[in-house]
Amino acid sequence: MLRLAAGRLALRLAGPGVLAVAVQPLRQRSSANASARPPHEILGVSAEASLAEVKSAYYRLATQLHPDVNKAPDAHERFIEVGDAYRELRERHESNAARASAESGLRPENAETKARFLAGLWEDHIQRSPLASRMDKLLFGHDDHTLVESLLRKGDLASALDVLEDIKAAGQKPTQPLFAMLIRGCTIAMRRPPPGTPLDKRDHLTSNLHAKARELFLEMQVVHKLRPYHSTIHDMIRAHGKAGDFESAHRLFMALIYEKHHRPSAPTCNSMLEIAAATGNYAAAHEYVEMLHGSRALLRALYRPDATTFSLAMRNAVDGKLFDRVPEQLRLFSSVFLKPNQATAERIVSAALDAGQPAAALAIAETIKAIGAKI
Repeated sequence: MLRLAAGRLALRLAGPGVLAVAVQPLRQRSSANASARPPHEILGVSAEASLAEVKSAYYRLATQLHPDVNKAPDAHERFIEVGDAYRELRERHESNAARASAESGLRPENAETKARFLAGLWEDHIQRSPLASRMDKLLFGHDDHTLVESLLRKGDLASALDVLEDIKAAGQKPTQPLFAMLIRGCTIAMRRPPPGTPLDKRDHLTSNLHAKARELFLEMQVVHKLRPYHSTIHDMIRAHGKAGDFESAHRLFMALIYEKHHRPSAPTCNSMLEIAAATGNYAAAHEYVEMLHGSRALLRALYRPDATTFSLAMRNAVDGKLFDRVPEQLRLFSSVFLKPNQATAERIVSAALDAGQPAAALAIAETIKAIGAKI
């Protein structure tokens, strides 16, 4: 479902917002392409095609032209052209539906019409009646949170983002849970690039999802004066990590350590250690371990290192060939009853020997014996 919706999702990300300029490249097309053919011809449908026919044609073409599966030189250009054509026709259909509803003053009677309003024009047909709106929410649960959660469960992040724009257009203030769900939706939909991928070489969809998550995170705090949940901060750190943006993840994590109202939990710390390993910032991982252990009395309620923490810390030390720091890490983790098993201990010592650091290997072996582990 994510692959089928990728084109539409990428094109819907550049909606109005604080950092909209950061996501504009997805909508850029040459003037020649924009005027070459009408949108219905690009999608291969008739000028009178229904919205269902337009969607079907778009999904078929988007699947064929997506850069992940189509390596033709012009696949990317055609992928964007098809997405622009679909967006234009979709907006025409939604505009016509809204105009027809306003002129008739009638509530939608059949399931197909009502579904269209819920997906694209959330409760626009009853916004002039507060009582009717409240009754609909009470009876059917179609408030903004329920609708966004339902759309995200279906993998339709683009429509979920549309709901946010509809709420703001109606003069309502978005809530913390709404921003939290959308930021998490962006994070989940991102694809992690291979280790060492430069920021300017990332997958275009992941880049724009990252930009959208940053936009939402900034908007909720600066525009709407909402304090993010700890889980939302964690999701934003994960988004930076998936995008390969270690510096942004590092700044947010360090701010979290000294933040008055939040403290990093074990999953957040583990995510930061994983990001350090994936981006080659091995020394930073060691500093996190020392810092968190030193602050453990303050963070005790949330930060409890576990086997995953230990494994990620050792991975950073071995991958970064920082074997001189392993003895100190082993002592720190042993103080919270985390020790390597015999196989792990032998692999660490062997890795140090293979790296040409016999002195470090000897120190590691002695420390392993000192903390009561086997080797």
